Amino acid sequence: MKLKLSVIPITVAALGALLGWAAPAGAATLLNRGHVDIGIGYDAGAFDLHVHDEESDTEYSPGDAVLGVNASARRLTSAGLGVALGLSAGTPLWILPAAQDPELLFLGLGTEELSDSEWSGNLSLTLKGISGPGSVAAWSVGSLGEISVHLNSRDGVNASDRFSLLAGSHGHVNLGFTEPGNYELLFEATGTHLTDGVVASGDVAYAFSVIPEPSVGRLAAIGVVTGWLFRRRTRCASRTVG
Repeated sequence: MKLKLSVIPITVAALGALLGWAAPAGAATLLNRGHVDIGIGYDAGAFDLHVHDEESDTEYSPGDAVLGVNASARRLTSAGLGVALGLSAGTPLWILPAAQDPELLFLGLGTEELSDSEWSGNLSLTLKGISGPGSVAAWSVGSLGEISVHLNSRDGVNASDRFSLLAGSHGHVNLGFTEPGNYELLFEATGTHLTDGVVASGDVAYAFSVIPEPSVGRLAAIGVVTGWLFRRRTRCASRTVG
């Protein structure tokens, strides 16, 4: 009879320790690749803010998902973007881009669940607060290279830090963080429903985790642990009991 031995996997927390990154607390699902949306629905007179994983067609409440920004998202701020965001050229930014990159989260803003015939004017998704080691900004780039900033917490958070969204629409923007670490962003959806009048979601928290580039020493440690797990798995696979 063969004896099946399971290999103990590396936990997210343990891998985070090797990378020099504090994994978010709790049992939330980390989403750090593929197409994922911050979604806005409406039911029984109330907004429903959620996270929708387009890859698996899975919907999460905001508290059950962490939106991950991988280390490869790190870029150096260009002169033009620096002027728009109030940053010096060459400042590191960890960016989730508006164009899809298979190595990064492709984060969108989706109101497809809403019918534009039921709403007067655009909806607003407003940044109400941020906690974390740095600041956050979101911007779009036009066809002529012009930069439109939607929100920027570097100069504080106010009513101008918002997305203006059409009901029944979907879109993508660039979202950048100035420091690695864990963030909580508070968003509120507001709009004027033709039957229910002015409605607001209240503040809804979304968790983001910006993963730093591992140091040379930590890369070596990851190599050691990976090699140990491979050898352990090989030994376990070859063991049998007569």
